[in-house]
Amino acid sequence: MNIFSLLSLVFSLNINDGTQAVNSNIYVYDISSKILGHSTICFALVNDSVVDKKIVYDVYFSAQNKIRRISKTEELINVSYTVDVDNNIRIKNSIYSAYTSENFSVVENRFNSNRFYKMLDKNFINMTNKQRLECIERLLNQIP
Repeated sequence: MNIFSLLSLVFSLNINDGTQAVNSNIYVYDISSKILGHSTICFALVNDSVVDKKIVYDVYFSAQNKIRRISKTEELINVSYTVDVDNNIRIKNSIYSAYTSENFSVVENRFNSNRFYKMLDKNFINMTNKQRLECIERLLNQIP
């Protein structure tokens, strides 16, 4: 590895709350829950040709749209993925597509309603995936 590659790698990493990610390689997807007052948001962290880590946030909320609790699970998975025509990814052995920042903003690409995301942050839909990850981490640390 030459010095330019090493410097490029060092400057592209963001370390935040123990979550290390290459800025442009964070994908997001949500999972439709069958439990009232529960939603799941997942982040896939991609490095080179594999998904290194999957971070899953389970968000529990009241009927009044107040967040009650957020739980976090991290899994080192090291699996391959394919890229579709819109630059979204499909993780090997998964039924879900994980979306780029721009494509997650398209309502057809999400199971959860805009109201749910506005509960997290009024600008959540317009954030980048990196900002979304940071937003949920902040909420996780604020809610007892």
